[in-house]
Amino acid sequence: DTIRWNFGDPASGGLNVSYLATPAHLFSSPGTYTVELYVRHNDNRTDTSWRTITIVASPQVFLGSDKTICTGSTSTFDAGFCSGCTYEWKNVGTGLIVGTNQTFTTGTAGNYCVKVTNGNGCSGYDTVQLVTTPVPQVTNNQLTKSICSGESTNISLTSNVTGTMFHWTASLTSGNISGFSADSGLVINQILIDNLPTPGSVKYTVIPKVGSCSGTPVDFTVTVKPGDSAKVSITASGNNICSGTPVTFTAVPTNPGALPAYQWKVNGSNAGGNSSVFTYTPVNGDQVQCILTSSITVCISNNPASSNTIPMTVNPLLPVSVSVSASANNVCAGIAVTFTAAAVNGGLTPVYQWKVNGIPAGTNSQVYTYTPLNNDAITCTLASSQACISGNPATSSAVIMMVNPLLPVGVSISASSNPFCIGTSVTLTASPVNGGPIANYQWKVNGINAGTNSPTYTYNPVSGDVVTCILNSSLQCVSGNPATSNTITLTGIPGLPASVSITANPNPFCPGSSVTFTATPGNGGANPSYQWKVNGVNAGTNSPTFTYNPLNNDSVRCVMTSTLSCVSANPATSNKITLSGTLAPVITF
Repeated sequence: DTIRWNFGDPASGGLNVSYLATPAHLFSSPGTYTVELYVRHNDNRTDTSWRTITIVASPQVFLGSDKTICTGSTSTFDAGFCSGCTYEWKNVGTGLIVGTNQTFTTGTAGNYCVKVTNGNGCSGYDTVQLVTTPVPQVTNNQLTKSICSGESTNISLTSNVTGTMFHWTASLTSGNISGFSADSGLVINQILIDNLPTPGSVKYTVIPKVGSCSGTPVDFTVTVKPGDSAKVSITASGNNICSGTPVTFTAVPTNPGALPAYQWKVNGSNAGGNSSVFTYTPVNGDQVQCILTSSITVCISNNPASSNTIPMTVNPLLPVSVSVSASANNVCAGIAVTFTAAAVNGGLTPVYQWKVNGIPAGTNSQVYTYTPLNNDAITCTLASSQACISGNPATSSAVIMMVNPLLPVGVSISASSNPFCIGTSVTLTASPVNGGPIANYQWKVNGINAGTNSPTYTYNPVSGDVVTCILNSSLQCVSGNPATSNTITLTGIPGLPASVSITANPNPFCPGSSVTFTATPGNGGANPSYQWKVNGVNAGTNSPTFTYNPLNNDSVRCVMTSTLSCVSANPATSNKITLSGTLAPVITF
């Protein structure tokens, strides 16, 4: 057969539940329920039966949590008000009824159960445990403690009763302490800070509790000492230094202890050794710092301590140099020359030492003036006053002086003739000494400028004229310039007239025969010269006679040049002879 029950239980959603045996069902809520039994037999017959069941609500009892009380104290339990209900309290351990009221008060430890029955005979139950414990007491032997500022109180509280919980309040009793507060637990673990340089104190009032059993409050006083702060500052032996200069850094510690540790850092990287001094050669921009670890372990703060940071300023080395220039070189002897030093990175107050051929000369000045000799070597040594320099002192290259000797300027003059023939010209010639390629000549006659800028001067003088010449040399290195020549006084003598006459022999002449011409000079001097001319063409030799075979009508003259110093009309031209050549008559007998 197939059996199916429907308990109408809202908790089951009214669903049919099939069972093969006698069912059991727990109704969790009060109410009225219809129970249906449906049976389907194997021969397909069915039977159905119904019954209505009313579930009455039971009293709801809640005694609360278990309680712990101090020995000698009582605790009251309340089962709650229930109209028309009866109450029955029992000691579960002994089974004895210990009360029949809504409330039950006892000081005896044990498990207690209450049964609350309503008018329908339905009962509700609850059980509670009452624990008694001795009154807890704080059993710490030491109720005071001293700590350093920044340390934890770390007070472990103890009691005579296991399971004791400690509750405390905290109050400032002196100084200016921060970090304390009220709390509960087994350890007072609070970090206290002393905000003054003098000690302060905090009072913790501790109440031990086990359950609701509280013991006698105890005051625990904590003294907070300000403690010492580890500090370190560093100084540098120099800053704003020259490149390549080593610098010593010194650490000045505060509260370092007997065995402090120092860690130097350059740009954040460890450097140096464990020492309060550190020496190294920095570069520009380096950041130097020191970390101090104090060996003090009690009441020390800020450990390890970091020093101030020193940024290093390192200046590059500037090369020192000096060069010398001369106001003139290739100069004349006796000429003063000024030498000027051009300094590079000499600073504001440089020092100059001049030297001539390696021997100190001059003064501490940028310029030096003196009169050099040929091949003198002039140098200057510069000692710079600049802070960061290299190659100091610096010596210039030598200036080798070219000094030319002074050449004496002179001039002498001569006259083409003196005495001179009155009425004739005289040429005066100047002979210079060290006059140079473009010498200047100034002729003077009787002290008055005459002539042109020329080494010769030609004019018709007057007897007694005084002639000089002033030479201005074009050379650079000369002495006695301009120079005045010797004086020439011109003496004039009267001139004799030169003349020459010629004769022909024969003339007329017989054609084909020679004719001899004879010159007779007048004032011709000891060795006059003769130039014969036939029909205006030079002929013959330098002789007072000339012989040749003329032609009819040939014209013959003679030019005579006198060798006398003073003659006039010189050269002189003779008379002209025209030749006549005819045949002689034939005589017959």
